[in-house]
Amino acid sequence: MDYLITGISGIIGPTKERTNPVAGSEANRISFVEGEGIFIRNGIVEDILDASGFNSLRKKYRIREIDARGNLVMPGFVDSHTHVVFSGTRENEFYEKLAGMSYLEIQERGGGIYKTFKDVASSSETEIFRQTMRRIYSAVSNGTTTMEMKTGYGIDRDNEAKLIRVMNRIRGTGLVNVKKTFLGLHVIPPGFNENEYTDRVCNQMLPEFSRDVDFADIFCDNGAFGTESLLKLENKAQELGIPLRVHSNEIADMGCLDHIAGSGVVSVDHLIKMSDRNFEAIAKSGAIATLLPITAYSLGPSEMPDFRRFMNMDIPVSIATDCSPSTYSSNMLYAIYLAVRFSHFTIESAINAVTINPAYSLGISGERGSLDIGKKADLLVLNVDDYRKIPYEFDSGIVRDVILNGRPVITDRIPGRSMRNYL
Repeated sequence: MDYLITGISGIIGPTKERTNPVAGSEANRISFVEGEGIFIRNGIVEDILDASGFNSLRKKYRIREIDARGNLVMPGFVDSHTHVVFSGTRENEFYEKLAGMSYLEIQERGGGIYKTFKDVASSSETEIFRQTMRRIYSAVSNGTTTMEMKTGYGIDRDNEAKLIRVMNRIRGTGLVNVKKTFLGLHVIPPGFNENEYTDRVCNQMLPEFSRDVDFADIFCDNGAFGTESLLKLENKAQELGIPLRVHSNEIADMGCLDHIAGSGVVSVDHLIKMSDRNFEAIAKSGAIATLLPITAYSLGPSEMPDFRRFMNMDIPVSIATDCSPSTYSSNMLYAIYLAVRFSHFTIESAINAVTINPAYSLGISGERGSLDIGKKADLLVLNVDDYRKIPYEFDSGIVRDVILNGRPVITDRIPGRSMRNYL
C-alpha cells in the first residue's frame, strides 16, 4: 500500500540533504516547510509536494490517504542508547535513592545490575520478550521508530545470547527498527576480577557474538571497568571490525575519554562528570556525545549536562532515554522536555539530537533520521501546530500517528493490530 499524507501545516526536521552530523551553532537550525504533502511508495519517501500534485498521484496509484488535519509532521525519534531488554523491576531502588543511598552503595549490597542479572537468568526468553514489548509499545507510542538495544544483563554467554535472541524477535515484529549492541563489559560479576572477566568477554564472547550485533560497548566508570579494559576492548573490536560505543564519566572521570581518538568509538554516552580535557578529547575523536537527560535528572537536577559546552566545542550531540531497570522510561518526549528545561537545549537543537545525530551514531543516516526523498518513511504526525509546543505539551498525547518503513503502526493514537498482538 502506498500512502499520501495531506493537510500538513508544516514538515520539520534536520536541514535537508545533510552529509555530516549537526554540530556547533548549526545545531540550532532546522528545516521547516509549510503546507506540503508527503507521498510514500514502497516504504520510501517518494516525493514532497504541494496540493497541485495530489490528483495526478490519485489517478496513477492505489493510495491510502492520511489527513494530518493541520498538524505537524517530523521524522521518527532515534533512541540511540537503551537497556530496554530485561526482566524484573527495581522500584525499591527508587526509594532507596530518595533516602540517600548512592548507585554504588545499592550495587554493593547486591542490588542494581546484580539484581537484574538474577532476574534475567531466572526468566525465559519468552518472558523477557513479553515484558520488553510493553516498554517497546510505550516508546513507539511516544514517537520512537528506531531503538538501539544493549545486552549486559546476561553476565554469562548463555544469558547474553538469550538477550540477543529477544532483540531479534523484537526486530521480527516490524514494530520498531532495532540496532543491537553487545555490552559484555557492563559490571564485574561476583567471583571475577576485572582483568579475568575482560579477557573472557574480549576473547570468547565478543568474537562469538560479533556476527549478530552492530556494536560493542563498555561501562568505563567508577564501580565498573577502567581504561585497561577499554583498551583491550578497542583492540579486539578493531580486529573484528565492530564499532564501539562507550559509557563514560557518569559517576567519575576515570580517564577513559583520553583513549577514544582513532579507536573506532562512534558514541560516548552519559558525560556528567566532565572537565575541559574531556571535551577536547571528544572533539578530537569525532565521536558523537550522547546525553541521557532522564538518567541525569534521576541523579539530581545539578547533574544535568550543559549542552552549550558541547556546542561551543563543535561536538555533535544526541539525546537518548537510557531506558533500563534503574531509569524505566522509554519516552523520548520526556527526554526532550528535560533536555530543554534543564540542559540548555533549544527546541531546534533537541530535534536534531533525537533524529539525524543519533542516526549518524547508529550508522543509519543514509536511510533514516530525516524526511529526505529516497529515505525510509519513518515519520510522526503530531497533534501540535507549532513545533515549540513539543516540550511544552510533551505528556499530553501529542504523537497522533507513527509510520514505520512506510506503514502506520499507530493511528489516531490507537495501536494497529500488529502492535495489539503484543500488549
